[in-house]
Amino acid sequence: MANKTKRQNVDKLVRDTVADFLNENPDYSGSKLKKLVESQLRARGFRYDFTVRTYENIKNKSGELRQQLDKYWSMGADRDYPISPYSLDAVISIQDLLLENGKRLTIRRALRIGALNPILSATLEKTYPMGHEIERDLVLLQVASFYTRMEQIAERFDDKNQYIDTLELDKKFLIKKDISFETVLKEWMNIFLPTPDEKQQGQAGLFINEEQDSFIGILRMSGSIGEKYKAILLLVNGDPPKKVEGHPGLKIGILKTMAISTRKEIEEAIRSEKISEKQGETK
Repeated sequence: MANKTKRQNVDKLVRDTVADFLNENPDYSGSKLKKLVESQLRARGFRYDFTVRTYENIKNKSGELRQQLDKYWSMGADRDYPISPYSLDAVISIQDLLLENGKRLTIRRALRIGALNPILSATLEKTYPMGHEIERDLVLLQVASFYTRMEQIAERFDDKNQYIDTLELDKKFLIKKDISFETVLKEWMNIFLPTPDEKQQGQAGLFINEEQDSFIGILRMSGSIGEKYKAILLLVNGDPPKKVEGHPGLKIGILKTMAISTRKEIEEAIRSEKISEKQGETK
């Protein structure tokens, strides 16, 4: 987790977090951005306290996304946004998975999947062998989402959009080629994990037994990101020192929730009194 800081200047971390929320909803007000941004950064160990006006200024200086890239992808987009024939099977497979869950690929994601697939395909097949094709597709989709998020953030504050520094992602996924469930989960939690509101965190003790057997339930519980990460791995893998088996079938459900659900959908699930993801279930 990030260390606490006393800096109160509007640095890149603050701007990028604002951009992230504007990508979710460009109509967020300055007061809503203040609440969302400072709550999320506080959960990661940062303490910021800016005025609503500051967030309004950041928003006013932001630009627009390349909207054509966020339109839905189909083969008809191939004329202007070609994808390597080597990657088309992977893109179509992920499109099929999304359609089954009421979603669709965007051109932006399809292009990123097309670029990542040749680099990661051998490692994906080794890490998620025959019989684990759904996990393979979900991991590739999730890694692509990490990159498209950075691309969208850059577009908000770089009019020329000349360069996106993805080195930290490159080191994890392209150089070390670590696409394990643990690494993908950790990256997702550090980037996308919604922060439960104070009311919900105050109710955590009421749901403790149910939460221990649910991915969304663990996200709902109070505690640090690191504590929640360990609790999810314990749920999936069990406790090796005690030789307690976990629930490996839950892994697909967790990957699907991360890769397919929007942050707003996950926030709604966290706030809901009913937890729909039990052990072994998938969405």
